[in-house]
Amino acid sequence: NFAPNWGGRYLTSNVDIYDNGVQKPFSDRYAYYQTKMGIRIMSFAFIFNFTGNSNATVVTPVGTAVQQSWFKEQASRQDIDLFVISGHITLRQSTEWNLIYTAIRQYHPTTPIQIFGGHRHIRDAVAWDASAVGTAAGRYCETVGWTSIDGLPSNVTRAKSPQGSGT
Repeated sequence: NFAPNWGGRYLTSNVDIYDNGVQKPFSDRYAYYQTKMGIRIMSFAFIFNFTGNSNATVVTPVGTAVQQSWFKEQASRQDIDLFVISGHITLRQSTEWNLIYTAIRQYHPTTPIQIFGGHRHIRDAVAWDASAVGTAAGRYCETVGWTSIDGLPSNVTRAKSPQGSGT
């Protein structure tokens, strides 16, 4: 009952749960939304390749998740101005973030990607390329900051589309 209480604002892209013996996504796997200024955002949220979970859950390895049809379908959409991805994954020397980054770049070579990571409990920042960066807030989110992103459309005048998310 946890994830539904967030009304589509809780994402877990690679975690399933058993509900009465049936495996299903723990929450929505992605969210697509548009800001008041018309910026179209695709969001995902991952956990590292965790193996200490209970037998009531399934953590799909990130490399497998980014090859699944739901991920490919959403990542390949052409109506995306920005990817915002969060994850319980360390930023530095991360196989998981590299897999996610590579999977997105296959469809969007220059679209900005903002990653919010964490797992090591340190403040950190990593740049994959000029349009893809990751930040980590440190121990227990001790750091509050801001992010500035270049490469987004300015003065967008497109009509706002309805919010959508997916399981």
